[in-house]
Amino acid sequence: MRRLRFALGLAALLSLHALSGCADELPTFPDPLTPEAVECESDAECGAGICLGQRCYARCTSDRDCAQGGTCDLGTGACVLRVVPVDAGPDVLDPCAAITCAADSYCHPVSAACVRCLETAHCPAGEFCDTGRGACLAAGSGAGADCAPCDDTSPCTLGTCVSRPEPAERVCLRPCATDAECPAGLGCDPSIGCVPTGTTCTSFFATSSARACAEDLECAAQGQVDRALCLASVGVPQCSLSCLGLADCPVGFNCGAGPGGSGACVAIPPPGP
Repeated sequence: MRRLRFALGLAALLSLHALSGCADELPTFPDPLTPEAVECESDAECGAGICLGQRCYARCTSDRDCAQGGTCDLGTGACVLRVVPVDAGPDVLDPCAAITCAADSYCHPVSAACVRCLETAHCPAGEFCDTGRGACLAAGSGAGADCAPCDDTSPCTLGTCVSRPEPAERVCLRPCATDAECPAGLGCDPSIGCVPTGTTCTSFFATSSARACAEDLECAAQGQVDRALCLASVGVPQCSLSCLGLADCPVGFNCGAGPGGSGACVAIPPPGP
């Protein structure tokens, strides 16, 4: 039934797109919160759209790309409904409005996926919330590294703990005035510090810390579509980033062979005896 509904929805989408006569138009999808929604497991099932929370959404770069009543969520690059609660004042987005999570899990405001935590109060004693992933970590995990997750109970020993609302991250960033002050793989945003290009700190740290993984999504921040990869060619699958050259990778990594002949950041082996 799910596959049939997907096929019918995608066929309708392609028909409408063909009739529009505008090659540059982005597709629209039925309301993801209704029975007519196009269900999915991956972006490939959404044509030119994006799969979030097992529903197809239209891709966007601004509100102009979205149908009437929708708005562009720049954190995910997806058109979402503009929700206007009664007496709530200005429009607000609530992708979790129709999501019910199990006990001890919470709907992530970017991906609408059920995660372990949204704040440290949701985690056991001695742990804090990695808000980019919605995961509880032991206090002090990676606090001495660029882009490491952090919070008030797990402060940074390198740089300062900075909130990045768009990918919903709290991460350690070293201050800078120019790119020359940032290590490999990072560029300078003088307003907040050294940040990665074309990806999130969550994906960057997952690569630099060689996090084990089973799929690409485990290496990315919730709801983000970026350079994150789960690279299986290194023995035990580990998080990596797609790359064009050495400058795209963290310190200690080369831009080597990735999936399908593309580039991927691969750890430089230690020198021999």
